[in-house]
Amino acid sequence: MNLLELVPRDIDTLKTEASHLLNRFTQLSGINIPDVLRLPTRSTDAASSLLSENILAIPHIRAIDLPIETSLNTIKNLVKKGLSHVLIISGDLPQNPSHALHNVTPLQLIKALKTELPTLKIYAGLDPYRQSLKAEVAYCQEKLDAGANGFFTQPFFDTHLAEIFLDQFQNAEFFIGISPVLTETSLHYWTQKNNAVFPSDFVPNLDHAITIAKKLTDLAKTHGKSTYHMPIKVDPEVYLEKVFD
Repeated sequence: MNLLELVPRDIDTLKTEASHLLNRFTQLSGINIPDVLRLPTRSTDAASSLLSENILAIPHIRAIDLPIETSLNTIKNLVKKGLSHVLIISGDLPQNPSHALHNVTPLQLIKALKTELPTLKIYAGLDPYRQSLKAEVAYCQEKLDAGANGFFTQPFFDTHLAEIFLDQFQNAEFFIGISPVLTETSLHYWTQKNNAVFPSDFVPNLDHAITIAKKLTDLAKTHGKSTYHMPIKVDPEVYLEKVFD
């Protein structure tokens, strides 16, 4: 399965863009929807809109934003509209200090969802850069034990690191994150903000990004896994034309 991540800046634009790109690229199965606090459209609202158009939508749910019961009720309502997949993440701390936070972890929310909605596909985040490999593998195993079906990863920028995690989770569903890094500024962002690791021969331009995307897509196919593409700061149609060429 190949998914496309689209930021829900507004509902009408999202629906139009999603419909166009899914019709244009038959390799795509659906839309992955991040939850961006600074935007007025939340991932659940965007997912509801896409589901009404019979588009497979996978919203990100920030565990810390709401009490467990509230998140459960929101997701149950989406399931009634056709939701079949959801991604549970911790959620970054908001920049607005008045934003309410709740002491809810992904492990708690995943466990509650699996109990209440056992047929729902529940995914968790996998971040190869936030801690040691051993610690991340252990944390991800806890998520599987809580009821997660698999993972959406932060973007990989080479196949070697991706293969290490694929080997660790051969029996879990797995969506390899793929995102083009086109400028030195973006490269600096990923290394400083997200502690990403780039191979020594990495070049921040579109041609190199497409080469990596194709290698990661082929790797996912080889392992029987999936991908999701995050074409940040590049026209998604131009990017996907080259990736699926």
